[in-house]
Amino acid sequence: MLREIKEIKRREREKKLQIPTEEELEALQKQIEELESKTQLIPYRSFNWIQKHITQRKAYKEYFNQKIEESKNEEIVGELRTQLSKKKQDRSFKQSELEREYEAEEKITTLEDMGLDFKSATEFLKSRGERIVLNEEDKHIVNISKDEGYEGTQDFILVHKGNYLPKDSRLQSTKEAQATRADKVTLNGEEYSYSYAVERDTVHFSVNGEVSSHAYGQWDDCKYAILVPFDDIPRSQIKEASAADTFTKGGVDLSSGTWILCPKGEIEKARKSCPEASIIEYEGPNVTGYANTLLSNLGYKYEDMGMWSWSDSKSDEQYKDIMTKEGLTFAAHSYTEYSSDEKMLEAINKAVSILGLIKRNGLISNKEQKKDIIEQLRVFSNCNPTIDTVIGSAFGKNMKGLPILFERLSAEGIKIPKEYQEMLESLEGTQLGYIKELDDFMPDNIDRANIDIKAIESDIAAKHKTLYTKDEVATPIILEAACDSILQQTKDKEEQNKDVISEGQAI
Repeated sequence: MLREIKEIKRREREKKLQIPTEEELEALQKQIEELESKTQLIPYRSFNWIQKHITQRKAYKEYFNQKIEESKNEEIVGELRTQLSKKKQDRSFKQSELEREYEAEEKITTLEDMGLDFKSATEFLKSRGERIVLNEEDKHIVNISKDEGYEGTQDFILVHKGNYLPKDSRLQSTKEAQATRADKVTLNGEEYSYSYAVERDTVHFSVNGEVSSHAYGQWDDCKYAILVPFDDIPRSQIKEASAADTFTKGGVDLSSGTWILCPKGEIEKARKSCPEASIIEYEGPNVTGYANTLLSNLGYKYEDMGMWSWSDSKSDEQYKDIMTKEGLTFAAHSYTEYSSDEKMLEAINKAVSILGLIKRNGLISNKEQKKDIIEQLRVFSNCNPTIDTVIGSAFGKNMKGLPILFERLSAEGIKIPKEYQEMLESLEGTQLGYIKELDDFMPDNIDRANIDIKAIESDIAAKHKTLYTKDEVATPIILEAACDSILQQTKDKEEQNKDVISEGQAI
């Protein structure tokens, strides 16, 4: 933006000074040369009185007129030479003046140096029909005194960085956008691809500064930055309000106060995604640094962002005081129920997807195959993370994911046998913190004939522990149950095929 303003101002100064151009000087020189060449074509001739008035009267008259024309041309050439000389002097003088101005202009590195703020700069460009494009030269933070404290939430603006634009003026959560993760599992020496739905239903922002990259995340290569005034988001949507990670439950409807930074050339795409927002393009491989520039130019105090809070402890305390008065807390997303539920649901989706893949590809048709597939899923190089880890995460805290796991397995066509369900429900209801053996919680009336007790006990014993948590016991139970369901469906299908063949042969 600064570069464009400098160029426009230069053009306007040049136009105002009316500096003769090289083309004008060249045109004058060419005109002089053409007139001089015509003069050289008329040779000198001498006429006596008789020739002038009697014998060569016509020739003399023509020669006389030519000499008059030649004299006029010489006068014109003289005038043109004078004009050319003046223009050259004028050009030289004015160019020297401009060069002095250019030298002074080189010291101008910010809009402030030019006597402009962000608003006046954008109005200047718009009035000239120019696009507003930020570049490296514009990365300048407008300093607001650190002694100037925060008065309320109106002093805060939220910054979201990512690689996706809003949709229909809404900044969607990853779950709302129906995003999926792709993964692979190797079974019987063959690699299978599968995908599962992402369950992250929160949208994350940093406050008055761009999020910093650290061990738990990298945001340096993001394409877009969406800036939203804090007060434009309903308080009920904000679940935690850490300065480094304020997040909402679900997506965020964007207001007319929203600003979007997008790569140069994508302004129309961004405008369609959020017509109400103010949109600014930038040059460069990513948006890093531009949001800090923009928010400080909009009048917000820029804060250097640490991993968990602002680097300035005084400002951070002021921020927390204001948030506390608003009834908001500052827990990191990783330590909230929202994060644990998202991880649980994604683990459920992953487990269901892997088991569904086994079912669809007919990888279990007898007990030996079932045992072999389960063992392969427990090998890190085949299934990463291993199926035990996935299913263990799928249960969530206090087994809260169990009914959801049942439901989603059923939707995939994997119905957990009744005996296994009773076994898991009994485990879920036990008050024991640790379990030593299956008999510690198994109901007496359960039909053990349809449960692969030995396989479960073998799985538990393989952990070489004396006491087990509920999750450690539940994991092999659910795995055996799901694989038994797949095996039973395979057998049922084979029986149906036999019946069809028998009926065909009978006919």
